[in-house]
Amino acid sequence: MLWRSKPNAEHFGINELHDGKTWWEMTEEEHQLSPGDYEAQSTIGWSGHSQEHLVAGDVAIAMLRRRLDDAIRDVEEGRDPPGVSFDPDEPPRETAAFAKSVAEAAD
Repeated sequence: MLWRSKPNAEHFGINELHDGKTWWEMTEEEHQLSPGDYEAQSTIGWSGHSQEHLVAGDVAIAMLRRRLDDAIRDVEEGRDPPGVSFDPDEPPRETAAFAKSVAEAAD
């Protein structure tokens, strides 16, 4: 896992280094010459969905948003979200990954 190390803070893991320096040790010029995830994400901005221009290749994005909207509406109206059941009398739901792991274990 990579993260920005904070001054005087200890982390147990890998710190992101640029030419041997942590993000906090770099100068502003070094940040511009070697941008990391933080710089990329913080400069994107957000214009909202109304300003987007989705193309045919973005069909999956539109479908995912529609499914999320439907799931949110289900929960707001008191129904269980897709793939989840809080009914104690209903049998557990099996996923394709679970069925595959059971089949592999049986072999």
